[in-house]
Amino acid sequence: MAWLSWFLFESTLALAAALFTANFALLVMWRRTGRGRPLLAGLAVSIILLAVQGFVVTHREHAAHLLRTIERDLLTAQTSGLSAALADDFQMGRMDKGQFLDFVARQYGRIRISSLYCSQLEVRDSQPDQFTVEAAYQADLRGDFMGGWVRSRWELTFKRTADGWRIAFLRPIHIDGIQHPDLRALEP
Repeated sequence: MAWLSWFLFESTLALAAALFTANFALLVMWRRTGRGRPLLAGLAVSIILLAVQGFVVTHREHAAHLLRTIERDLLTAQTSGLSAALADDFQMGRMDKGQFLDFVARQYGRIRISSLYCSQLEVRDSQPDQFTVEAAYQADLRGDFMGGWVRSRWELTFKRTADGWRIAFLRPIHIDGIQHPDLRALEP
């Protein structure tokens, strides 16, 4: 069912390619039979489907938008976008929002992220007021204790707030092979 949601609501290119193919077949049918109603119906359905896709924003798209904001912050060593993306009652392990932002700011002094790539973003659990995604990242890190490409996987729970969707819970699943890492253990 996830592929259907992706096809109908997230991928304009895939939907447009399928609609073009269907309407081209209807155009050929019209030219051969002289019946234009199927082509007109196909064009009407195409316009409706593309309009619906433009209006509907899925949970995956909400998550991707917030994560892109955070990615820009990480690449420029800032925390403003990250702070705005976190809910007021954010939790990561034993850290609340303020403690986590302080932790990230301290890490900027030790680690520099030169490139960051999200290779996978999947919605795992979806409810009306919250949803959970799993994101896989590859980052080129330079720092005191490491350098090179580091792979990681994260679980993020988003919840609806008065300001829109925000991250309420963050859990690292693994960082370059270390299962369920404790980020505080990275500090000297």
